[in-house]
Formats: sequence, C-alpha cells, structure tokens
Amino acid sequence: MDFSGYHYYKFTIDLLRHLGLWNLNAGWLERFQRLAFCALFTVGILCQITAYFTNEYNLQMISRSVVFIVGVFMCFDQYLLFYANIDRMRTLFARLRRDWNTVRGADEYNILKTYTKNGKFVTNLHLACFVPILLCIVVLEFLPNILDVVAPLNQSRSHQFPIMVELFLEDSASKHILIYAMADVTLAVGAATLIASGSFIFMLIEHVCAMFKITSYRIQRAINEQNECLIYVRLLDAVLVHQRTIEFIELFKDTVTPSFSYLFAAGMISVLMNMYHLSQVITVTRDMKNFAEAALFVLYQYFYMCATHNLAQMTIDHSSDIFTETYETLWYRIPLSAQKLIIFIMQRSMKSSTLMLYGLYVPSRQSFTVLCNTMMSYLTFLCSVQS
Repeated sequence: MDFSGYHYYKFTIDLLRHLGLWNLNAGWLERFQRLAFCALFTVGILCQITAYFTNEYNLQMISRSVVFIVGVFMCFDQYLLFYANIDRMRTLFARLRRDWNTVRGADEYNILKTYTKNGKFVTNLHLACFVPILLCIVVLEFLPNILDVVAPLNQSRSHQFPIMVELFLEDSASKHILIYAMADVTLAVGAATLIASGSFIFMLIEHVCAMFKITSYRIQRAINEQNECLIYVRLLDAVLVHQRTIEFIELFKDTVTPSFSYLFAAGMISVLMNMYHLSQVITVTRDMKNFAEAALFVLYQYFYMCATHNLAQMTIDHSSDIFTETYETLWYRIPLSAQKLIIFIMQRSMKSSTLMLYGLYVPSRQSFTVLCNTMMSYLTFLCSVQS
C-alpha cells in the first residue's frame, strides 16, 4: 500500500481477505468460500432451532442455547455486513489512506499515529480476549478424554454437548463427531469474523477522532499566525479536513447502522440470557465447567459493549471539542473575513457527531450505564420467575 500507516491495518486487512470479505473481483474459489461460510452459519443456527421441536426444554436450557444461537447470528450478521458492503468498506479505507497522505507536518502525523495505535491496541485486545475463550472451549470439549488418561475410571466418561443440536442422525458416534467438527469450524470462522470486523470498525472510529483532533490543531495554528494570507490558507485547510471527516462518518453510519441495529438487539438478548445462565450455574447447578464457559462469555460481552460505547463517546467528545477549543482561542483577533470561515466549523460542531442507531439509541457512556441497569432489572425479573 502507498501510505506510511498501512502496517497498523495490515493484520485486519489480511484477515478480511482470508475470510473473502475484501476483494471486489473475487474468483470462483473465493465466491465458493463466501457461500460456504454463509451456509455454515445458517446450518449452525437452524440445527439449534430445530432441537426445540424434538427435545424437552426449560427456561435454564433455553437461556443456555439462546446464547449460542444469538452468538452465531451475530457472527453471521457481521459477515453479511462486510459481504454486502465490500465496495463501501474499501471506499472508507481509500479515504483513510487519502487522509494519511494529506497530513502536513510532524505534529499532525503524530496525532494520526497515536490514534491509530489505539485502534491497533483494540485489535490486540480482541485477540487477547478471544484466544483464551477458544482454548477454554476446546479444552472443555475434550476434558472427558483428558481425564480418562489422567484419572481413568472403569468406563469412559461421557461427552455432554453444551447446547441442544438436532442433526437427525441415528448413529451416535457419527453424530458426536459431526457435531464437534461443525461446532469447532463455526467457532473458528465466527471468531475470525468478529475479530476482523470489530477491529476494522474500531480503527475507522479512531481515525475519525484523529481527524477531528487535526481539525482543532489546524484552527489553533491558523489563529496563531501573524500573516493574514497564511491565516486564510490554514483555515481553509481546516474547513476542508472537517468537511471530509463529516462525509467519512456519514458514509460509515450509512454502511454499518442497519446491521448494527440488529446486532445491538441480538447482543442485549445474548448478554441477558448469559447472565441468567451464569446466575443459575452459581446458585443451582454449581458446575465449574459451565461456570467457566458462562463467565468468559459474560466478560467478553461486557468488554465489547464497553469498548463500543466508549468509542462512540469519543466520537461525540472529539466532534464537540472543536467548538470548545476554537472558542477558547483568540479568534476575535483575526480579520473579520477569516472569522466567517470559522463560523462554518463552529456551527457544525455545536451539533455533536453521534453513531445513532435508527434515531432511537445513541451509544455513549451514559447510555451504557443505563443499559447495564436495565439488564440487571430484567435479570432480577427472570430469576424471580424461575424461583
């Protein structure tokens, strides 16, 4: 790639490319890969739903299986988001590359570099969260086999699959192998999808914050200039950067908002059911295996929600900080005609840029707190119903 910051995005872009979610002119093999992954997610959801028609279940079993059904749905939703918007994602990345190539001076470059490093840190944090969860799930799958070797009994320990799945097979051995193979492949592809899509989106939001910061820097630098001609030039540069950033975030919202609206609703159901399952494990079954699974899922889901709401709050703060930082400068000392250029930015900055979901929900730190309180209320209600 032809910009200096590409190495920060290389891992995410390569992962998207391996998932078939980056190349526009895909060959037949890559098109087959996309269809295979979509079929894998679809079968994973349907096999769990059909189990409700062939097995007896209660609220505790529903809470456990819903977590996995919603989890697969969220992975499928993210995969379809990038599958259907490959051209838009590449357009966003092309604009990001243009911003890297148009920054001026070491200070602006350092601002962009600092925020990009923060996005790269989120990618590494994704890996640090997912890898232990994946390893824990795999170890728990084969725990009976490990215990048969370490502490053998008179007969082999039985395998208990954590969720209800119906494959309509009579051979129990073939069914057992097929279930674990399908679950492991779905888990691996789903984890890669969440890591790639989440990291890419987080890095785009960090880039938006960096460009808002560069806009404030250019305005302050222009106002501190003594040469009237340089004041006009630098203010015009700031207006253009701000306009490009607003266009960037509007394209970003038009691309991800429809998918994230469904993802948000599914995520709330998953978190609520997972918290209920965890409470039942602690108070009723007291099974350490189920406790480890549920606790890891709850921790990751809260981390993901906290990170997304925090990034949304950063977007709000950085967009509104332009007005505050500009107002605190000596803007009244520059020529009147130059002050008119600042008005455009200040008027737009008075209205914060938000990542609103269908005009109903604005992610922020305050809304995250309200969301947590609401989920705890619903959790209390579910526990009272069960008791």
